[in-house]
Amino acid sequence: APSFPVNFGTFHSVFYHILLESNGFRRLNLLSDSRKKNLMMSVLKRCQGSGELAEDAVRILSAISLYKNTANRERAAAAVPSEWREHFEEIVASYTKAVREAGAVDFDDMLFECRRMLEEDTQARRSWQGRFRHILIDEFQDCNPVQYDVIRLLSAEPYHIFAVGDDDQSIYGFRGAEPDILRQ
Repeated sequence: APSFPVNFGTFHSVFYHILLESNGFRRLNLLSDSRKKNLMMSVLKRCQGSGELAEDAVRILSAISLYKNTANRERAAAAVPSEWREHFEEIVASYTKAVREAGAVDFDDMLFECRRMLEEDTQARRSWQGRFRHILIDEFQDCNPVQYDVIRLLSAEPYHIFAVGDDDQSIYGFRGAEPDILRQ
């Protein structure tokens, strides 16, 4: 069996690395908050909603982030200003398209797209499972559902995961962290 060096990193950096090495992803520019907001405002202008676009853009971006970290579309849509809720699916699709056309990546895409790729590409998933035979996770109380899904997808039987965390120390609830994942 081939041996691979030890990899260290945050979920975001490891998952981004996986994306770069898989499926022809090329280096993508990470979007700044102001660029994300500008892209979102252009999407909202096309949807012709009313209200304060700048303020709504920030709230909708926050909801999209929640969706990409939890994969819970209903919970995310509930965080969107009411006048935009019925358009949430369209907004997410238009925003995602705008980000791709800009040759960029949203911070949360590193998680969401890695999960999607590992779910859909059996060959890539098996390859990465062979490279990550032992996984150590620190601060596991701050893991969100999408991160947990990727870890499960990267783990093949027999599972060799060692996770350390303290559910009283969770600080990333705003990003969808669910300390109850420690108990799974």
